Amino acid sequence: MANSIAAPTGYTTPVSLGSAAINALTDMCGTNTYMGFKLFTSGGFDASLCAAACSAQSVYNLNNPPANGPVQTCQFFNTYMLYKNNKPQGQYCSLYSETWSPAYATNTGYGSNGDKYTIAYSFSSSNVTNPALPPTSCTTPGQCVPNPNPPAGSVCDVVGYLSSENSLMTYTFDAKIVDSPAHCAYYCAQTPGCNSVFFGKPDYPFCEMHGGTVSSEGFLSDSNSYYSGIDLGCYICDVV
Repeated sequence: MANSIAAPTGYTTPVSLGSAAINALTDMCGTNTYMGFKLFTSGGFDASLCAAACSAQSVYNLNNPPANGPVQTCQFFNTYMLYKNNKPQGQYCSLYSETWSPAYATNTGYGSNGDKYTIAYSFSSSNVTNPALPPTSCTTPGQCVPNPNPPAGSVCDVVGYLSSENSLMTYTFDAKIVDSPAHCAYYCAQTPGCNSVFFGKPDYPFCEMHGGTVSSEGFLSDSNSYYSGIDLGCYICDVV
């Protein structure tokens, strides 16, 4: 097989990845970019099949948006032939919401139950108008975003109440400013010595900052409470 193929309509000229497939799922901000795969077992190898599948997945998702969160669209695919014990199993199309560089083509196959699976004729291609490159930063100045890997033991937005206030630092009542746990965390990140916050619910908005962690402040979970406890490590903040 050749090491170059024609560009599918609406997509970039496919990049040859040789005998390896993209091995990437989650970007640096914790977003799962993998959108599943399509398998074609008849006809010749054709990258346009993957391009069509990618575009069709985007159309479907846009017409069927999730109840919560943004719509995920397909902007990149990796197509390759999978072999089982040197026998072709079909053309795979792995779909992604973000473009991954050839550096992530590290999947060269695997073994299972005595069988050997290998990859060949692997190519990747991105949407021409929106390649959706992975983010290089998870925050913008003055903001906090959820930490996909908070430190072990962190309490992240758990509803409850305090049994003590050993290290209360300050609090503010201002529904126009403190309107989310992320904003409350941002105030904490700006305050030297602050390690946790307690955020009031919409009918009683406030942001209370503490020097100790949620656990060290004697926090107890209670679904009937009007505020929640949040350790600063639950967020990644870019303080200005």
